[in-house]
This record gives sequence, structure tokens and C-alpha cells, in this order.
Amino acid sequence: MKILVVSDHEEKLLYDFFDPDLWVGKVDLVISCGDLRPEYLSYLVTVLRVPLLYVAGNHDGRYQRSPPEGCDDIDGKLVRVGGLRIAGLEGCYRYSTEPDYPQFTTFGIRRRLHRLGISVWRAGGLDIMVSHAAPLRCPFTPRLCPKPAGLGLPCIRPELRSTHSPGE
Repeated sequence: MKILVVSDHEEKLLYDFFDPDLWVGKVDLVISCGDLRPEYLSYLVTVLRVPLLYVAGNHDGRYQRSPPEGCDDIDGKLVRVGGLRIAGLEGCYRYSTEPDYPQFTTFGIRRRLHRLGISVWRAGGLDIMVSHAAPLRCPFTPRLCPKPAGLGLPCIRPELRSTHSPGE
């Protein structure tokens, strides 16, 4: 399955300079990790003619008023697409008081993860986790890494990408 993942930046090759020969029929699924205009996502699902799954980013309060048309919000859900189990969580840790922005306390995020974790456990696992915010810690840290990745730090063990990547 070929998956196009988009987030934060509207790619001109997919929007302003769209060439159907480069994209149509070559992508099976689009996943948006947030902070993109709803109109952009609606456009992508229309021109690519494939399912588009999304979670809201930390600046996507607008999705509550005007969600992307033709797209599926997977926040707090586990869905199956082409045999893959895909789950999503919107937003990030709270850092401002903007009322519309999806931001959560540590307790709020843990509660949401627990709820989603029950669905993941019942489904027998997860192939792809979609989120706007980076994880607080890399899941391999306790066993394999001397210091945490995440929080803007690059993975210090790039060899793990090929041997321990979820979904492979």
C-alpha cells in the first residue's frame, strides 16, 4: 500500500502545480497529521480519489466549525484500511489558553491513550499511529537507547528504523 502523509505545509506540487499523471493511481491512502486547511484536505481527497484519514493539529480548532469534506477524522478511533490497523490522536500537550485549539493536559492525554489502547488491544495490535505531536519518548528508549528521542530530538539509533518500524 502506498501512503501519502501530509502535515503542516501545503505542498505546491499537490496543490498549485498538481499534475494528475504524477499522483492519481499511485497513492492508495492519504494521512494528514494536522495543521492544514480543511479546504486543502478536501481538495486532496477529491483529486486523488482515495481515502483520506486525518487528526487535527494544535492549530486546527477550525476543524470543529468546518471539517474537511470527504475525509475521515480518526481522533480517538481505530480504523482498518487495506488490512492495516490505523489509530489517531489529535492535538498536543497544552501550551496556550486558546479555547479552540486541541490541547490537553498530561492527565487528559493519558486518559485518551488509555481509551484508545483498549481498542488497540481488542484489535490485536496496531500498524500505524497517527498523531500531530511527537511522542514524549521513543518506545525503544528503555531497552535500546541511552537517552530519549522525541521532543525535537532526532533518533540516535537510525538503524532501528528498518528493523523496528511499526507497520513493517
